[in-house]
Amino acid sequence: LSVVNVAYNKAIREGLCACPLKGRGMGETTLVSADKVALIEASFENIALHSQAFVQKFYENLFTLYPHFEPLFSGDRDEQERKLFKTLMMMTQNLRKPSLLHSHFQPLGGRHTEKYGVSPEFYSQFIRVLIHTMRDFAGAEWTPELEEAWQEGLDALVTMMTKPMPAN
Repeated sequence: LSVVNVAYNKAIREGLCACPLKGRGMGETTLVSADKVALIEASFENIALHSQAFVQKFYENLFTLYPHFEPLFSGDRDEQERKLFKTLMMMTQNLRKPSLLHSHFQPLGGRHTEKYGVSPEFYSQFIRVLIHTMRDFAGAEWTPELEEAWQEGLDALVTMMTKPMPAN
């Protein structure tokens, strides 16, 4: 993961991303299996190395395939691209800490619903385009197992954003 760390540090310096959530996460169950976490982490290197091109291509694909999304992103496009990269980085670096992710993403999901009217269908379309863009960037390195890992991880994140945190 040293390539990710180098790319992440570069992203912080360039203002693409803030520091990730911090926490121990000791003893927590991961969102997806350990094998899938490893696949997601390894594949994220390519995204991190090409973060600006990746997020730009993602939004181009999103607005082409689902034009109804464009009004939801009427603000500063550069800022939105930084937020997407930050979200992917946060997810990737904290898959083993679901309560930490939930504490961040559950309120974020609430804000998306209240402020922008985001529905579950929107999340499905967003993930579809995100995985499509990842597949394009990965090229021959993309596998069905990798797609399944990202799908499960992103689906778990959406579940966090749309469902209340279970009581302990």
